[in-house]
Amino acid sequence: MKTCYYELLGVETHASDLELKKAYRKKALQYHPDKNPDNVEEATQKFAVIRAAYEVLSDPQERAWYDSHKEQILNDTPPSTDDYYDYEVDATVTGVTTDELLLFFNSALYTKIDNSAAGIYQIAGKIFAKLAKDEILSGKRLGKFSEYQDDVFEQDINSIGYLKACDNFINKTDKLLYPLFGYSPTDYEYLKHFYKTWSAFNTLKSFSWKDEYMYSKNYDRRTKREVNRRNEKARQQARNEYNKTVKRFVVFIKKLDKRMKEGAKIAEEQRKLKEQQRKNELNNRRKFGNDNNDEEKFHLQSWQTVKEENWDELEKVYDNFGEFENSKNDKEGEVLIYECFICNKTFKSEKQLKNHINTKLHKKNMEEIRKEMEEENITLGLDNLSDLEKFDSADESVKEKEDIDLQALQAELAEIERKLAESSSEDESEDDNLNIEMDIEVEDVSSDENVHVNTKNKKKRKRKKKQRLTQKQRNLNRSMILKTNGVMSWMIF
Repeated sequence: MKTCYYELLGVETHASDLELKKAYRKKALQYHPDKNPDNVEEATQKFAVIRAAYEVLSDPQERAWYDSHKEQILNDTPPSTDDYYDYEVDATVTGVTTDELLLFFNSALYTKIDNSAAGIYQIAGKIFAKLAKDEILSGKRLGKFSEYQDDVFEQDINSIGYLKACDNFINKTDKLLYPLFGYSPTDYEYLKHFYKTWSAFNTLKSFSWKDEYMYSKNYDRRTKREVNRRNEKARQQARNEYNKTVKRFVVFIKKLDKRMKEGAKIAEEQRKLKEQQRKNELNNRRKFGNDNNDEEKFHLQSWQTVKEENWDELEKVYDNFGEFENSKNDKEGEVLIYECFICNKTFKSEKQLKNHINTKLHKKNMEEIRKEMEEENITLGLDNLSDLEKFDSADESVKEKEDIDLQALQAELAEIERKLAESSSEDESEDDNLNIEMDIEVEDVSSDENVHVNTKNKKKRKRKKKQRLTQKQRNLNRSMILKTNGVMSWMIF
């Protein structure tokens, strides 16, 4: 009778990871062989089952798969197909089914880690042999895998026994599609190849016995297409479930296989040993390398020597090559820097330097430096006195130019004052005429109001005209001040 993993650990089906860990420690202390010296064999078997149960339930994916297939795993007899089919499918067609494989997901079957008939190596090895035989037979029905003998290996197990059959085929890897599970002395590297191949398992079975509807030629085309679609869907579901179950079985057995754990441990020790040896060799070479090189005599081979008559030609080639390399390096090492030493600025390109030369700042600095150089040359006696006269005359010409500009500005200001005087005289004449007109028209009483209105309008026009003239004068004053900024700043209107 199979026992549920949750019952073995004494926890509920919804137990957390922490509860599972505590329950496993408690059971391990209770059934560990060291704690039961009077009944070591039974305690060992019990402890192995508890450890397998904890390894399955502690893995979230393994636990989810176990929960979904728990009833099938705990069932001691394969489920009958009488409820689903009116006929019995031949076992040679179906091979190992998913439900049959689920019966072997029981860690209690693999408590003996030895080569006996009830040990893990023979039980698991025979199951893998049956699975491989089913794939070869399915492939041969499709016209493939005629060169493989996995089915022959399964027949030899029944005739001469599992261990002898393994010895006969363990070195015939080219005749087997799937590697053998082997037994205790199987090499660790071969086991890694075994688990890698079976972890990528993909069945060739057709699963035609999973069809839901019987196909008939009398169906119309639409019915045939619908029947084929539904049957293919059922086949694909069964195929996926079978592949998933086989891969889960591989993982389940790998966790129980002590050869992998021991082999990995030995491989790690060997790796560390080789690494230490390599380090020691390097240290020895560093320590004794110079002495050994001095003591050892190196003899050149004939193909390593050069004839003396070829030395001159080789030297010429080497010299030319050296010149070429030097010129190449010189070109590669050139870095152009564009600099204006007058303004103390650097530029990335020649175009930027040209643009800078055309700026006012550069021209101003250039003119200042030129004047300073001329003065220094005259002071040091490097230039003639005529150059000094030229320099002074240049300053005088600048002053004369400034005087001319001042005279022109004064003339323009005088003209503005004259215009203002004329405008004021015109306003006075208009006022006189206005008074005369008012005296003449006083007698007419009816026209008093008109005279008053006309007089008022004329005064408004006069006021606006004065405002315009005043604004015009202000604008002229501003323009004159702007023109004479720095030269006639003392003139304020």
